Amino acid sequence: SGNRGLLAKFLTNLHVVAAHLELGLVSRLLEAHALYASSVSDDEQSLPEAETAMFHTFLRQQAPVLSQYPLLLPQQAANQPLDSPLCHQAPQLFQRWRPQHTLRWLNKPHTVEGQQNSSLSLAVSSSPTAVALSPSGQRAAVGTGNGMVYLLDLRTWQEEKSLVSGCDGVSSCSFLSDGALFLTAFDGLLELWDLQQGCRVLQTSAHQYQITGCCLSPDRRSPARRLLATVCLGGCLKLWDTVRGQLAFQHTCPRPLNCVAFHPEGQVMAVGSWAGSFSFFHVDGLKAAKELGAPGASVRTLVFNAPGRVVAVGRLGRLDSTVELWSWHEGARLAVFPAHHGIVAAALFLRAGRQLLTAGEDGKVQVWSGSLGQPRGCLGSLSLSPALSVALSPDGDRVAVGYRADGIRIYKIASGSQGAQCQAVDVAVSALVWLSPEVLVSGAEDGSLQGWTLKGGSLQSLWLLSRYQKPVLGLATSKELLASASEDFTVRLWPRQLLTLAQTAEDFPRDTELRKHEGPVSCCSFSTDGGRLATGGRDRNLFCWDVRMPRAPVLICSFSACHRDWVTGCAWTRDNLLVSCSSDGSVGLW
Repeated sequence: SGNRGLLAKFLTNLHVVAAHLELGLVSRLLEAHALYASSVSDDEQSLPEAETAMFHTFLRQQAPVLSQYPLLLPQQAANQPLDSPLCHQAPQLFQRWRPQHTLRWLNKPHTVEGQQNSSLSLAVSSSPTAVALSPSGQRAAVGTGNGMVYLLDLRTWQEEKSLVSGCDGVSSCSFLSDGALFLTAFDGLLELWDLQQGCRVLQTSAHQYQITGCCLSPDRRSPARRLLATVCLGGCLKLWDTVRGQLAFQHTCPRPLNCVAFHPEGQVMAVGSWAGSFSFFHVDGLKAAKELGAPGASVRTLVFNAPGRVVAVGRLGRLDSTVELWSWHEGARLAVFPAHHGIVAAALFLRAGRQLLTAGEDGKVQVWSGSLGQPRGCLGSLSLSPALSVALSPDGDRVAVGYRADGIRIYKIASGSQGAQCQAVDVAVSALVWLSPEVLVSGAEDGSLQGWTLKGGSLQSLWLLSRYQKPVLGLATSKELLASASEDFTVRLWPRQLLTLAQTAEDFPRDTELRKHEGPVSCCSFSTDGGRLATGGRDRNLFCWDVRMPRAPVLICSFSACHRDWVTGCAWTRDNLLVSCSSDGSVGLW
């Protein structure tokens, strides 16, 4: 009927929740919440939708417990933050179920914003050993050590069904489609299940040894003929035709294999071994392409980023695990950093490769930025996301910090206290520079540049330029110019004075583009007199430009392949010497 207001009142009534619990119909109520949420567009969000979302979240979290013990509803509702509608309605249930006593949580959060997110749990009969998400993201499969597989509906967070596989334990699983699931086993079996009918349609003895990993080729390679790759402790790599259920190719490696991953284009695949090396193969015929790494800590997981140029490798050492980033085509290791205590169980690139997520045996799930830096201290007392950029104000009194997910914050250096903040930036702030003690420019990972003015205790937007798509990697200023270095291989120049004023997108000053680098430009720096600009990039090149005539800059010097790896920073000394540094660990003086 389109009367969502009436439905919202129904879904946000605690007596309605109690009635569904009494009748054992919580799953129906969760389905109603899911349908309601899907009917609300982003521009229609309002207070009723927010309250409905609170009830929906509460039900998803508490359904496993309340389904068995409905009388706990008043207590669980009373445990919600003081400003939650659930907490306000909890006393009404005392008249429904009495006599009943409740405990009062003395130090609970006062607001919903102050409440930490709770996780959703599933009671399983054995240790979970594998998990997979369906292509639509609406279903999850959890495999266990005793061969049971549990299917979850992620729209309602309810268990759909459980399957009893023919395996002695599920080592990995992968969705072929929303209705078809591949399972691999500790005893070498490979199974394909029809989830709609709940029946097994294929079982084959795929390997003689424990299968340690499986992976499906991407859709773009051949949607009608996807391949399934499996690896085992016997060192065998096999490719299976998912249509015919037959072996297509196989290759035997001299070392036990732990994991396998397809390149995003589907033409190349990578496998990781117990011995510490990882190898790349052409999919057609499984011809060896490259082997990287050295004998040492075993490779437990690996994953390609979205463009396919970088592969993340998780290793297990004696005590701790590390994650390495490799430019696999060039055979160059880009970074290595300690990640977890114990095994790195999984790794996943997020946001088109700009973030790396790792999950470990230590129970932590961590998100890493491309800079992969280690914190040495902090300003402020809040728990914040990684800081990606920093800039000291011209007067030396304040420092601006750009965060991965917490916008921009200004700190007073003398006291260490927070002077201002701006959380309106919903993307990672990758670069910052001050134009004056009151004007700040930020560069973001979505390619946007934004000017800010510091007024009172807040940052207010002066202008926004969002015509570029690639991340801004560096910013620099002279007395007359602002320079921005971008992942799109370019450097751009703007008149500095005009950027201290409010600008519209239509009237934004015209920029001058410098294009010489053959890869992303990671840094830029003006000489002390402002007449020269140095730029360094991931192409390992360092260039020097004459910018005294901003509309007609001239390349006056180039240092080609001056480092063995990316040029990550450059700066001028007072004597007009140029210093550069690289991820290969070297520093150059020019």
